[in-house]
Amino acid sequence: MRRRTRDGLIARRVDDEFVVVDRSGGQVHYLNATAGYVWSMLERGASVEDIVACVAEHFAVERLAATQDVESLIERLEALRLVIPAAEGEGECAHDRA
Repeated sequence: MRRRTRDGLIARRVDDEFVVVDRSGGQVHYLNATAGYVWSMLERGASVEDIVACVAEHFAVERLAATQDVESLIERLEALRLVIPAAEGEGECAHDRA
């Protein structure tokens, strides 16, 4: 299942971290560099599988470790209501639907 960042959030990179402002909830969340990398991929509509592969390559970690870390992060972001399931077809490339 694809996930996406929830509408109404403002995310900005500040030095080595991301700052996510939830105006409706009145909260500010700080993401480290790895979480910010995942966040930016979610914003672009990447699948969890693609995110895992990119994290493993970009940070030079084993795929199993990347899978566990990405899934754990996404679960936490969902619990904070920052990430939600994407609608069917949302964030997919045209060739993914063929």
